[in-house]
Amino acid sequence: MNKRSLTFLLTAALIVVSGVILIPVITGGRNEEAVQVRIPILMFHAFTADESEISYMTVTQDQFRAHLQTMLDAGFNPITFTQLINFVNGGDLPQNPFIVTIDDGYLCNFELAFPVLLDLNVPATIGLIGSRRGEYTYMGRPSLPHFTWAQATEMHKSGLVDFANHSWAMHGAPGVTIGRVGMVMLEGEYVGDFIYAIEQDLKIQHEYFRFYFGDRPYVFVYPFGIGCQTVEQVLLNSGYRATIGTVSGVSAVKRYAPETLINLNRINVSGYMADSCLLYRVAGFLWETN
Repeated sequence: MNKRSLTFLLTAALIVVSGVILIPVITGGRNEEAVQVRIPILMFHAFTADESEISYMTVTQDQFRAHLQTMLDAGFNPITFTQLINFVNGGDLPQNPFIVTIDDGYLCNFELAFPVLLDLNVPATIGLIGSRRGEYTYMGRPSLPHFTWAQATEMHKSGLVDFANHSWAMHGAPGVTIGRVGMVMLEGEYVGDFIYAIEQDLKIQHEYFRFYFGDRPYVFVYPFGIGCQTVEQVLLNSGYRATIGTVSGVSAVKRYAPETLINLNRINVSGYMADSCLLYRVAGFLWETN
């Protein structure tokens, strides 16, 4: 969509709801001739049925449904990372694509988010921490429970949920984990040892993915959104085609430019964000990257 078209849509489709300006960006057809696409990638983490538990990282099931329905009603079309990678390789996409991502792999993803995805027929990618499957504690402390490999397999068989690598055991938790927190070098660690640690982490995760899902992952979600050139090169050498960070925004992905799939931006969706505000933010980011 060029700037003239977007300007027209922004002018023609302004709607005021409860004092908030909504900007649905709606067009028809497919991006068959597009050279690049600006892709909003929504980031969720945890879900709850209790409104008192909402936070920056937690939304209610009803909020999740409302956020997705608002995007659909505004003319956005959900896609997968496979479709996005195929676009870079010369394929096409529907107009106004967006992607749903969910980080960490909590049990509430299976119990609360998955039913909504099924009801709305919206695909999503869950970045799971392999070593945490089925756990209810972390380092001896209570934590949000994580879904099991069996539950992951059930979601995968639906055809709507796929999984990205969020590391096997390099996520950690600040103030709790002793040693590495995220994919960063330890103090005094040699680069060669750091690379070996990353490669071993990938190897274990790949084995589990092949066993449960039939193939290894090709999308990597950085723990805490933190990476570096060393990690990026290891991932590329290992066959990863897309990596995802946590920088707020929309990424411009270009045909025949695989480097534009590296360190993709996302839009965090919190429990304090109304669905109307989400749409406004998405449209704002699309305007900035136009």
